[in-house]
Amino acid sequence: MNQLRARLFAPVLRGLEKVLPARVYCGALHSAALVRACVHRLKKGRSAVAWPLGLAGLEPKPARALPQLPVYLNRTFEYLPDRLARPQWRGHCRYVGLDPVKQAVDAGRPVILAFFHFGPLESLRNWLRAAGVPAATFVGGKACTRTKLKRLKDRWALFPDIPVTFYQDQLPQAIAHLERGQVLAIALDAANGRQMRLPVGDGWMCQLATGPFRMARQHKALLASCVIYNERLWHVAVEFGAPVDPELLAAGDEPAGAALLAGLWPVLLAHPEEWSPHLAARFARTSAPPVEADEDAQ
Repeated sequence: MNQLRARLFAPVLRGLEKVLPARVYCGALHSAALVRACVHRLKKGRSAVAWPLGLAGLEPKPARALPQLPVYLNRTFEYLPDRLARPQWRGHCRYVGLDPVKQAVDAGRPVILAFFHFGPLESLRNWLRAAGVPAATFVGGKACTRTKLKRLKDRWALFPDIPVTFYQDQLPQAIAHLERGQVLAIALDAANGRQMRLPVGDGWMCQLATGPFRMARQHKALLASCVIYNERLWHVAVEFGAPVDPELLAAGDEPAGAALLAGLWPVLLAHPEEWSPHLAARFARTSAPPVEADEDAQ
């Protein structure tokens, strides 16, 4: 029922964006999102803590009074992916460290962006495309499970000739996409596939998937990390870590993983409110057993 309502509401959102100035559009939808967030808070209460308690350097912040408010606001942008590159919307996303990635894209070099389950992740691909980085996301599961609502949104994507998502059963197509000099975004904190554990200080370990590193080596792709987070309502930031040095990548998964993780570690620590339970589950004390993974998955 929720998906049906969203599909019916999508033309309204897109129609309003055509006729209203950006400021008026945001103001009108903010009121609706505020009501929804208040209702959610009354029904569900405060959300559970998502960050790993005791992780060195991570200082928990007070929970948002209405944690669902930015979720509902960002969800609106998912219906406007083809319009986010326009001047009235570009100011709603700040990019940090974009240049090396954009230069590789413009040169036709394959690029792998390793992301975390952090911040408004559903908006990441759309804001990457708005910056001229036509990323496709590699996700688990099967292509046949993609919902009608997501397929509807796919029609409005920037760079419509480039697929938006590849599923696990589409690995050959994802590799072909990369070999054509395109951008593939892969979760660094995926729970499936081969895994490695890296120390992050004070007896803590971080468990990461090795897939992005192996694919970058095999296809001579530029490998960089990226995350998206809320700066304030209606405004996000997409931040990239420095690309991993090819010699370091050739030295193995763990040296490359340590460099990649270090590049965005300050961002993760600075925004505990953006952690997801999925990301938090990747961290454990040294004595804790590793999270089980499916070794046959990619």
